Amino acid sequence: MKYRILVADDAQFIRVGLKDILSKHALVSEICEVENGAEAIEAYKKFKPDLVFIDVNMPKVDGMKALHSILRFDLNAKIIMISGIEQKYMMNQAVVQGAKDFVMKPFSETNVIDVVKRVLGIK
Repeated sequence: MKYRILVADDAQFIRVGLKDILSKHALVSEICEVENGAEAIEAYKKFKPDLVFIDVNMPKVDGMKALHSILRFDLNAKIIMISGIEQKYMMNQAVVQGAKDFVMKPFSETNVIDVVKRVLGIK
């Protein structure tokens, strides 16, 4: 099965890296890439993705605010937070506040796929 995926990160190389990993494993039917949390909130409402990756640190609206806004709009949203190692506490807080999981940067292909499969319930 393939999924509609939204990737919100201000770093283009992160968006491209995630897109490449997900495409390589045939998990993507469509992908929407945005650069900040404000765009992520609007894109979620229009694109209606099956899965969302949100970076914690982004311009305009940060990832935690985007997480809260999307969950207010759709309590069942499947959101995976992404961030650097130095923000592990923040990532744990994101899960407590409704994110389904998180991926630490720099991420590995194996880690990304394992988390995606767990969140989407793929065996």
